[in-house]
Amino acid sequence: MKAILLPVGIDSNYGTLSPVHYDNSFSYIPIYYKEIEKERKEKRTYKSLDLSHAVPDKLVKKKVHLDPEFESFTYGDQGNQKSKALLKLNKGDLLVFYFEGRRQSDPHETGCFIFAYFVVKYVVEWNNLSSVDRKKYEKVLKNNAHFRSSKSKDNLVIVKGYSKSKLFKKCIPITVQKENAKNPYCTSPEMQKFLGIKDHITSSVPVEIEDPNKIRNLRMMLGIDPVNPKEFEEKIPLCLLSRIIDRERHLTADEKLFFMNFMISKSHDYRSDAENFGTDMYIAGFRNVDVLDEYFVDYYYKI
Repeated sequence: MKAILLPVGIDSNYGTLSPVHYDNSFSYIPIYYKEIEKERKEKRTYKSLDLSHAVPDKLVKKKVHLDPEFESFTYGDQGNQKSKALLKLNKGDLLVFYFEGRRQSDPHETGCFIFAYFVVKYVVEWNNLSSVDRKKYEKVLKNNAHFRSSKSKDNLVIVKGYSKSKLFKKCIPITVQKENAKNPYCTSPEMQKFLGIKDHITSSVPVEIEDPNKIRNLRMMLGIDPVNPKEFEEKIPLCLLSRIIDRERHLTADEKLFFMNFMISKSHDYRSDAENFGTDMYIAGFRNVDVLDEYFVDYYYKI
């Protein structure tokens, strides 16, 4: 099994970025056709997709290239590094999407964020299909932007995902911002270690992961596989802990926020932190103290 992390969506070359909110909820902004008159079939715009609030006024009426799409889970690309990477995928592999986003709480803070994934069902290379097969796949892949477009499909590579593929409600930050650097984004140290990816990440080059242990870590981070804290001998990224806590049904929103803030600011003196954790829970009047205590014990030394 392998995984490919792929950059998609609007970036600084298009004049704006996808907005990311304080809780990592987001609006994914697809790219637009810069020469509108040359795209005859695609009718969708940022306005029709209810994304007017997320783009500058001058872009609201631009026709969009909404790829990937999450209705039937398809993604396509033509003739570059991305399409070559797509051809490496096999059934059951992971195609993981990230975008370039801007924190709304701090407009100066930008980065790259994982926001969706496909579990690959199959990959189609358009140039190698017979006319009969092309008609068959046109029906199956009709939701994809390349099939909705009037442009040529020459060199098109399309990935179809299983229905268990997913678009997240909250994205996962994977970079840290570097000021005055040639490449403004560097993979965060915790992500480098947890996923085994390089320190630099760009808006055009796919990232491939093949190490079985790193694939396992990725699957847990995406929520595909359950997390057992006792299996981790090393530390885990805060973003993974955040996703674990987010999915805990027995904690309130206030309890989740309290736990994450405490773990971020802990002193690394276990006895002192344990006492303060218990006192703070008592003062706050939390009901689910047993669940919080269990998470504290399980993850204290993992962060």
